[in-house]
Amino acid sequence: MRRTIRKTIPSMFHRRLVLQWFLLCALLLALVVRLGQITLVEGDERLAAAETRLVRRIWSPTIRGKILDREGRVLAMDRPSYGVAIEYRVLDGSWAESQGTRLARRVFADQWLDADAGERARLAAPYIDQYRGVVVRAFDRIAAETRTDFGELRSRTETVLQRVGRMREAVAEARHQRLIEQHLASGRGLTEADEVRLREAADTEIAEERASHVIVPDLPDDAAFALRRMLSRRVPIRVPRRAGSVVEDAVYADLLPGVTIRDATDRVRPFDVIEVGVDRSTLPGPMKGEGVETVRVSGVGRHVLGTLRTRLYPEDKASRRAAAADPAIDSDSWFTESGEDRGRYIAGDPIGSSGIERAHEHDLRGLRGLTTVRLDTGERWSAEPEPGRDVRLTIDAMLQARIRAAREPSVGLTTVQPWHVNGGVAEGESLAGAAVVIDVDTGHILAMVSTPSPDDSARWDES
Repeated sequence: MRRTIRKTIPSMFHRRLVLQWFLLCALLLALVVRLGQITLVEGDERLAAAETRLVRRIWSPTIRGKILDREGRVLAMDRPSYGVAIEYRVLDGSWAESQGTRLARRVFADQWLDADAGERARLAAPYIDQYRGVVVRAFDRIAAETRTDFGELRSRTETVLQRVGRMREAVAEARHQRLIEQHLASGRGLTEADEVRLREAADTEIAEERASHVIVPDLPDDAAFALRRMLSRRVPIRVPRRAGSVVEDAVYADLLPGVTIRDATDRVRPFDVIEVGVDRSTLPGPMKGEGVETVRVSGVGRHVLGTLRTRLYPEDKASRRAAAADPAIDSDSWFTESGEDRGRYIAGDPIGSSGIERAHEHDLRGLRGLTTVRLDTGERWSAEPEPGRDVRLTIDAMLQARIRAAREPSVGLTTVQPWHVNGGVAEGESLAGAAVVIDVDTGHILAMVSTPSPDDSARWDES
């Protein structure tokens, strides 16, 4: 009996040893396979990803080409300017909440680990309020430096939040429908639990929630420089000392959290508002007079030149890709060596929305400059920005302005007169109308005027 027990014990030990040896071999084999996959299969991709972390890329804004009339007069051109952009997380309050919660977790240490969700919210509330105060004071400073009403800044912020919110809902709905189609295509039924799971999977963060948004465009130079000096300043956050806390004596936040001063451009139209002399001796008999009347007109050629917008739609990106693939368009210079489009659209870019600005979008749109810096060697490489191509029209700006002035109600040609004997329209009322002047020899359009035209207070660009 004893001899049997002695033989059994070593046998069981050997089997366990062999089993452990096989498990160790399997583990080592799995590690070798994974190592081979990382080095041989994914090696190039991972090396490229590591290289990108050592490279800093700085893009400059695009510069649109000019729109000229037949005589070379500038009807529209870009002027260098600055804009105040703020990260979306600061605008929607999530930055203050995450910073305050993180600080509270460090301050309360062990107590935080034992607390439930309600207790943690109570502990974090004072610190979240402090970070919210930092944001409010930052808005105060921006309003003061840019001479913008604080209420206007909050209104613009709310507009951004609503716009991005609508975009997120639209993207989430499209993703949700796509996930449902994929789920049904697999042959599985769609349960209520599946519906909830797919909707949660579709509702993910979009790019606009990770980006900065311009709150104050066309910033004066002095305000831009003053705000840039503030970007390096920090303000203290009050933290009471606690036993067991891992927080240092001083905790600081940026004076202007999430704020960047963007180099940008502003589209100006020199002939948008102009004074024109109207010789009253050339008017019809009942309206004829003496001398030259100076008429101030606005919106000269506005409907011809068109408008710009900063809202980016998927169709804009698709149109850009289609233009790059069009053999009739010389797009070779559009791309960097790595295949990136130097004229690609990003949030805040001006995009032609109507008129000539839209019809010649790909001609007018310029290419960004790019500066690449290797952080390990300090090596720099730069590509200069390329302005968009100028577009020359057959329109004569001065003829357009004179016709526009002649149609002003103050001149009288478009106002109902007593001798018109027009019973359908009240006397003194202004009439809408349009005029087109064409060179019969060439077919060129020299002027296109439509009244009434937007007044001086109307916004030229669309949001």
